[in-house]
Amino acid sequence: MSRSIEGPFLPPEGAEPRICFLTDSFYPIIGGGENHARLLAREMTRQGGAVFVLTQRRLSESPRYERLDGYPVYRVGRPGMPRLGKYAMMPAAFGFLMRHRHVYDVIYICGMRTLGVVGVLCARLLGKKCVLRSESCDELRGEHLVAGAQGRPVLRGALEAWRRARNHVLLKADRFLAISDAVEQEYRENGVTEEQLTCIPNGIDTETFSPPAPGQKDALRKRLGLPDGRLVMYTGKLNRGKGLEWLLQAWKAVSKEYPEAHLVLVGSGDHQFLSCEAELRAFVEAHGLHERVTFTGATNRVADYLKAADLFVMPSESESQCISLIEAMAVELPAVATAVGGISEYFEHGCHGMLVPPRDPEALAEGLRTLLGDAQRAAAQGRQARQVVLERFCIDAVARDHGILFRELVR
Repeated sequence: MSRSIEGPFLPPEGAEPRICFLTDSFYPIIGGGENHARLLAREMTRQGGAVFVLTQRRLSESPRYERLDGYPVYRVGRPGMPRLGKYAMMPAAFGFLMRHRHVYDVIYICGMRTLGVVGVLCARLLGKKCVLRSESCDELRGEHLVAGAQGRPVLRGALEAWRRARNHVLLKADRFLAISDAVEQEYRENGVTEEQLTCIPNGIDTETFSPPAPGQKDALRKRLGLPDGRLVMYTGKLNRGKGLEWLLQAWKAVSKEYPEAHLVLVGSGDHQFLSCEAELRAFVEAHGLHERVTFTGATNRVADYLKAADLFVMPSESESQCISLIEAMAVELPAVATAVGGISEYFEHGCHGMLVPPRDPEALAEGLRTLLGDAQRAAAQGRQARQVVLERFCIDAVARDHGILFRELVR
């Protein structure tokens, strides 16, 4: 990459402050965090803000820089390294932020697991403002850092020392943005002060994610090559931790009772070191479910798939908020979701669908049976679900709140 960003890729003219979105995963990678960062940057740009994105170059075909949705995107690091690439990005991101210190005022770190230390250190060295946002539970607590060291006391001790040192740096950020009560509680329990804390949920585009028009559902099914009958949809990464192995176990039982029902897994595990896509496909083949389960692969047509569906399922083992579920609710889909993280803060059991415990295929199966067995009740729950989204998660309001926060920081 050029050592200069002069030319057409400078941050757009707009109201100060100038914001650098720092994230280790971004479009064209598809996922809840990636989609939200892209949408938020687009909406803040539309509202007159000056935004650019600094991210990892995961795919060799991705340009090192481009203008996307009206704002610049810069990709650094080496592609083709799903397990180590995000760590290899750390020195590249540090160098970029130091070299181009004059084109931003605030570093907004979307996900602190990898780049939190980089962003905070640069901000402290350069006198910039820094905002940290967890995209999942446990990012600040850091249990994931030592989870693999069970029974190895020396390694665990070293990792514990790293966690303490890391958090000593992270806690010097100007603000911590909590997207849910669960994340807010984690922040408080790990040293974030009242003055550092701001609460803003993630948001979605409620025009793109809206109920299908009359006749649109059938037309979309034909266009997308989906079968007739009751469609149960999952959207998101095909990664470990998403509970998809439990979902397939549940679906094996449910599909026998509802032979007209079909499960559609919208998403991919490509370029993700936590991918379990191969194992999921093997399970489907081994248990004769290939005619009852569809894998779509990576797609930009998530809204179309949701509009073609009848039900949504989110079996995740951990979620800070879960954008995929909120998008489904906006399309008026009733859902079966696990009661983890921030989901139960806005998703009400019996009102918007069914809440079930994680890692429990029998409970998942029972929730699916309940909604598949009463289409009228399920449709009513879907309508109520959209009202929650309209009241709490519209991206225009979320972007305005971010703008207020950033302006307060540099005032």
